[in-house]
Amino acid sequence: MFKVGDVLDLDISSTGSSGEGVGRIGDFVTFVPGALSGERVRVSLETVKRTYARSRLLEVLSPSPDRRDPPCPLFGCCGGCQLQHADYPLQLSMKRRVVQDAMRRIGGFEDPPVEPCEMSPLQWGYRNKAIVPVRSQGRGWGMGFYRPFSHEVVPLRSCPVMSDEINRVMGLIRDFLEPRIRGGLLSPYREGDRPSGSLREVVVRHGMRTGELLVSLVMRQDPRGRLLSDLEGLFRLLEGLGVVGLSVFRNRRDANFVWDGDFAWGIGRDRMWEVLGGMRLSYDVTSFFQVNTHQAERMFQHVVDLLDETGARDVLELYSGVGSLTGMIAAGGRRVVAVEEWPSAVEGLRENLQVNGIHGVTPLLGAAEDVLGDLGGDFQAVVLDPPRGGCHPEVIRAMVDAAVPHVIYVSCNPATLARDLMLLSQGGYVLRRVRPFDMFPQTCHVECVTLMSRVKK
Repeated sequence: MFKVGDVLDLDISSTGSSGEGVGRIGDFVTFVPGALSGERVRVSLETVKRTYARSRLLEVLSPSPDRRDPPCPLFGCCGGCQLQHADYPLQLSMKRRVVQDAMRRIGGFEDPPVEPCEMSPLQWGYRNKAIVPVRSQGRGWGMGFYRPFSHEVVPLRSCPVMSDEINRVMGLIRDFLEPRIRGGLLSPYREGDRPSGSLREVVVRHGMRTGELLVSLVMRQDPRGRLLSDLEGLFRLLEGLGVVGLSVFRNRRDANFVWDGDFAWGIGRDRMWEVLGGMRLSYDVTSFFQVNTHQAERMFQHVVDLLDETGARDVLELYSGVGSLTGMIAAGGRRVVAVEEWPSAVEGLRENLQVNGIHGVTPLLGAAEDVLGDLGGDFQAVVLDPPRGGCHPEVIRAMVDAAVPHVIYVSCNPATLARDLMLLSQGGYVLRRVRPFDMFPQTCHVECVTLMSRVKK
């Protein structure tokens, strides 16, 4: 019926979970990046399947009153942001609807108690972390983020959702790399059946409240010879921008996970400091830390408030990371068992507890699904913040079997969150609260904090 290259005029009826406008012709669905609900648009079909297509927006025929001009010139080409063209209040309402839809469609909750989405204190310049691919492309190279639905890098000089400090550091690193790649001292990574090249990613972490930064170059080979002396010189330049440590992380695997390897070289410090919830927190470049420091503080305070509501004093925390939430939970005198599988994060957790004089916390190294079966204790609440993939089924099963009265689940993926909440619901828990937090303004992503309580029999 339709083919690639067809030009259609469409009415956009809704917005998909990835921030794309959704248009329909009968049962045929077309996803249109950059289109907003209620608009009439002209599109060109780019990928056509039997029941759906992805399209390129050619013209907005009838714009939404909530449309705005994206401030980033790369919007639409770069896949990092999806919602710069939508007014911020619309972004918040869209994210709430995404959560509601996931809870109904995937979780099976008929009338989920989803609260309004909490706005971020910063809508621009909020990101404290950048992982930027470096790729060989044609006869040149690119350092930037991927185009939507591809691994083609869109070169960038700066990004409006990154902190100014990260942008300054990234600009200096790009200037450092250019002559060395052109001269053959460094080779950018080339993906494919026969991967080649050395430099894969540039990673920058920023302590928004301390001004400290860490930088790591992810490479497939060890740095040698002249490159080592050049990297030392780079560090001296970066020190003037607040960088406290520069490292090379060796990752020889040709997969998407960045931190699959070990450190090959470093200069300066291997950890940086941040302040969150009144605590000084130390972490290394590989450790998980929420990308929006100011919003994370608000979200963690909401978790503490929920614990206050439940009256829980003995808490099991899963996927604890370096302890940014752990410390806030324990600061109220609660006893916490904190489980984390990333070794450097557990090391950071122990140091952070000591530095802040926080007692009553027992850190445990191990995967949540492996540790839970051996844990005793009479926990009154479980607090968990798993990766995007959600919980291992054994984790859900163990919580249900232990009949912990309350579960507070923090998630950055409404789909896997809804799936796991459905399993908890089947195990005797009732969904009491869902509060979305806009941790990622200008993007389609949303964080949630949910409270489930066990039904008393």
